[in-house]
Amino acid sequence: MGQQQLLLIVLSVIILAIAVVVAINLYNSYLITTNEEAVVAEILNLGSLAQTYYFKPIALVGGQGSFVGFSIPGSLANTPHGVYTITSTEQNEIVLMGVGKIADSENKFAQTVITITSNNIVTADLIRVSP
Repeated sequence: MGQQQLLLIVLSVIILAIAVVVAINLYNSYLITTNEEAVVAEILNLGSLAQTYYFKPIALVGGQGSFVGFSIPGSLANTPHGVYTITSTEQNEIVLMGVGKIADSENKFAQTVITITSNNIVTADLIRVSP
């Protein structure tokens, strides 16, 4: 009877250890996915702000038909989810890039790039980049 109980205890410990490892992997996967979605949502918000700037008159601190002069507000340039930068600015187009802050198992971070025009926001694919 003692060997059977010992075998059950060992088996229970092994099953519990496997369950803990699976739970940790699922949680890490959830964190990475959540970070990717947050980066996309925040960069789309910045694209909307850029379009708003484009249509505002200069008197209301806008671009009056130009993206030149648009800058990312300080509180939105570096958030808990990512870092956002302007990669190029032209009169009729601006390109924004966002890089996430949570690395995957290969130490790569989520990155997305969007191109904004006066009436369109085009998102590029979400890719993984090395730091």
